[in-house]
Amino acid sequence: MVKDSPEDVDVLLTAELRRRGLSDAEIKAATRKRKRRKALEFAAVTYPVHGLRPSSARTPDELCTVEFAAGQLKLHPKTILRFIKENRLRATRVGKSYRILRSDLDAFSGVPAPAETPAEEAWVTSIVDVPGVAPDLARRWATTVTGALDARPRDGQPLRAEVIYETERAHLKIVVVGSVGDTAGLMALIKVWLEQLRP
Repeated sequence: MVKDSPEDVDVLLTAELRRRGLSDAEIKAATRKRKRRKALEFAAVTYPVHGLRPSSARTPDELCTVEFAAGQLKLHPKTILRFIKENRLRATRVGKSYRILRSDLDAFSGVPAPAETPAEEAWVTSIVDVPGVAPDLARRWATTVTGALDARPRDGQPLRAEVIYETERAHLKIVVVGSVGDTAGLMALIKVWLEQLRP
């Protein structure tokens, strides 16, 4: 395994901390102390690809031993025990030993918390059946629905709609797939268009 030069580690560490949202002043403060810097280098260099860690390797609620914490911080286990007794590092006593939450260890060592990914929004699939539609009206529906989709802002959630016309049955179907809010907005437009068709 080829060892990275100190300059490469500096560049990698700075890039990783910037990616995590730290300002230049915060990066300078976080990397100033040598002990903190070692923990940051371990986190950034061991898992350089976008700061991702294998799911089995680390979770915020993972419990760590004093020896593991000492290894991560490059300190003696007695130093970790002293930090715990001085209430500088949170830990829970289990029998005669201590367990430290991984998130508390990361906070103590100055490793920035990973950004939480937003929860995915629920999606809806809706089908509108319109019987008794002539072919020319079906083409107008297809143009109108496509125009409504094209008029939406590009930075919003994706919304798909497909207009299907069965000529032998003179039956029109509109299939809409998208987020709950966007689908509801398009369905409201379809409702208005359907009301305009009534004599």
